[in-house]
Amino acid sequence: MDLSNLSVFGGTMRQMEWLGQRHRVIAHNVANADTPNFHARDLKPLDFKAAMSRVDSVKLASVQGNHLTGTGFERNAARELDTTMLYEVMPDGNGVDLEQQMIKMQQTRADYNMMANLYQKHLGMMKTAITGR
Repeated sequence: MDLSNLSVFGGTMRQMEWLGQRHRVIAHNVANADTPNFHARDLKPLDFKAAMSRVDSVKLASVQGNHLTGTGFERNAARELDTTMLYEVMPDGNGVDLEQQMIKMQQTRADYNMMANLYQKHLGMMKTAITGR
């Protein structure tokens, strides 16, 4: 059974994918903290309202032929933002503020852990519903 067809699991996995991409962008920023003229980047946050507007209609997912048919959400790659103007720029043109990057990294890690816990809790509820234990 593909759990990504269930809205709770699909949404959780999409959020975890976005957080993984954000982690890679922040790590790239930190790695280039001493590179002249490098500008720190970040990802645009996921916009739930925009994601829902791209969906024609939300229907239930089906496992058997006599169930209602379902639709999935469109998967978009996260877009990067240039955050140079938000923080200070060094004399060599480098726009990476390590303190801000570490704060973003910690926030991203905490959000990822929360999504992983949510995923595990939903798996536990499914197991309980199926096995009765």
